[in-house]
Amino acid sequence: MSKFDPTSYYSMATDFLQKGMLSEAREVCNEILHHHPDHLETHWVMVQSFFQEELFEETIQFIERHPQRDARVFLVLARAKMKLGNHLAAREILDQLIAQFPDHPQILFHHARNYKELGELTRAAQEYERLIELVPDHRNALNNLGNIYQTLHQYEKGLRCFDRLIDLDNDFVMAYCNKAGLFQKMGKSDEARALFQQALDIDPNNATAFYNLGLIAVYHFDYPLAKEYLEKAIQQQPKNVKYQTGKANLDYLSGDKYVALRSLNGLINTGTTVEDPYLKLSRIYVETNQVKEAIQVLKLLVERNPVAA
Repeated sequence: MSKFDPTSYYSMATDFLQKGMLSEAREVCNEILHHHPDHLETHWVMVQSFFQEELFEETIQFIERHPQRDARVFLVLARAKMKLGNHLAAREILDQLIAQFPDHPQILFHHARNYKELGELTRAAQEYERLIELVPDHRNALNNLGNIYQTLHQYEKGLRCFDRLIDLDNDFVMAYCNKAGLFQKMGKSDEARALFQQALDIDPNNATAFYNLGLIAVYHFDYPLAKEYLEKAIQQQPKNVKYQTGKANLDYLSGDKYVALRSLNGLINTGTTVEDPYLKLSRIYVETNQVKEAIQVLKLLVERNPVAA
């Protein structure tokens, strides 16, 4: 019997992985591991295939069945736990990785992201600042840092982040949208409107820009224009609950109360855990002196999304 050589099989597995043929990649990897169970690079391909297919439980299970000291694998393990909402467990892993590799950009990025998910925004900002010192043109770090500063109401710092992003890449649509959103928070609707229009110049189908231009039009009581923008946003993302809630709110403000109530109840009846339709429907019930119904809607929200409490 000829000796099994994993080289050609491994090359095939990596080729399948690069092409997004993930189940095929795993099939080849399983053949390699049948003959060479400790082939570490094959372990890595298996881990990536599970993670890329968003099979996060399977990612964790495979890593735990094949323990090793590869930092790349530990980072994917932490990211899989983050995807499943287990941020405390992810932090333990990321803290260990940071202790070993304090200046590793990818580890720093996910360390910062995890702090943000844990609600430790100041610490997350510090980690992103540290990363940007190492990699000044790290677009995702600049974008995330700008959003954190917006949440912390440190608007000037946020603007600087988004301005740096636009200087790095003046076609980075998200930077225009996020900077515009910050101007909205600052009450500068004219500046926000101009930036959202710039975003649409770059990406004519950008749903975020359409939605927020709709909100600005609502703010200025231009309901026909708001309807046009909100419908365009929904056309781009028909299942976006926030956009549909915005349209229902516009219907209510325009006097179509029955349509608004029907739309919001329809969203809630889908079992969504998104807060927007529950909060808007409860406010409408309060405004129409239906307090009992408002309380029932809020109880349902807490039942389906305890974090909303």
